[in-house]
Amino acid sequence: MIQLLFRGGYTMIPIILCSVISLAVIIERGFSLREKKIIPRWIADWLDGSGPEITGLPEEITDNSGALAGVLKVGYENRGLSLKKNYEILQIAEKQVAGRLERGLVLLEIVAVISPLLGLLGTVIGMVLVFDVISQVGAGHGQELSSGISQALISTVAGLVVAIPALIAHSIYIRKVDNLLLKIEQAVGMLLLKLYP
Repeated sequence: MIQLLFRGGYTMIPIILCSVISLAVIIERGFSLREKKIIPRWIADWLDGSGPEITGLPEEITDNSGALAGVLKVGYENRGLSLKKNYEILQIAEKQVAGRLERGLVLLEIVAVISPLLGLLGTVIGMVLVFDVISQVGAGHGQELSSGISQALISTVAGLVVAIPALIAHSIYIRKVDNLLLKIEQAVGMLLLKLYP
């Protein structure tokens, strides 16, 4: 396998680097974007069962460092302000949460775009080698031609093998972030209804 990768030429080095970055981001975001970590079920249950007005936050929320708990704390701490002003502050808090949730996803997008281009570059370099061999020894020497063609095909395949999972993971995580932000927005709306009856 390693020998096959080396036969792909110099463009295999950045393609391998892209694969390592992609794998690291996929694993890290997989752990970080778990719904029960971002939006614990007990917070949603507390909001549902807290009655028509909120007189205080439970200690579990004030001690929690999760995304939803942080946004709810901001809303509760600014309850003395007008509804409009508090809503604007909560919008800023939600944007900060969105930035944290989307962290690293741009790397997946870059890997998904750049890996096939690196594979294409390897293909072009391989074909240049093929034509260089043809100009030196002629078209009848298949063994000499095969190394350039092999390099072209290996780098193309490697670029696609790295790009496809990165693109799939990016799409899944973007949708997951959107769903999480929607649930946070719903929880914020419920909090505001109870803070400003």
